[in-house]
Amino acid sequence: PDTEAHPSIASLRRCQELVDTFAGPIALVWGDRDPVLGRVRSFIEKRLPAAPVTLSWHFAQPRKVALLTLTSGATGAAPSSWQLQASGDGRHWHTLDTRQHERFAWPQQTRAFALHTPGSYAYYRLHLDPSSDGASTALAEIELLGTGASGR
Repeated sequence: PDTEAHPSIASLRRCQELVDTFAGPIALVWGDRDPVLGRVRSFIEKRLPAAPVTLSWHFAQPRKVALLTLTSGATGAAPSSWQLQASGDGRHWHTLDTRQHERFAWPQQTRAFALHTPGSYAYYRLHLDPSSDGASTALAEIELLGTGASGR
């Protein structure tokens, strides 16, 4: 939506209220199972640049994330190096996990990574480093897994 008058604004606000008040376990998914992005995954995969990429998430309440899963794309190599960072205020960031030289054995392989220093934060961002050979990279899915608001 490009303005507050857009017809979808009321529905989006109701969705935001549900997200803000949800206190159960979380599984934030971006990829094949996403109802919108899943249909255009191949379009997105082809366009991840051969440059650093940062994906960010913000929750109204802190959420404890203990596990990151990445699923390699159907085309293109998966990123091999990344950092997952978190912040309580969106300005001061803490590195929860750093990975280098990771490999995905086959297309659309899902790998789980337990965070070295999990915590409960409202902001998360995933920095994907560019490939060492300058080739573009692809991911089919990203999941941040953990417990609900404030670790409950």
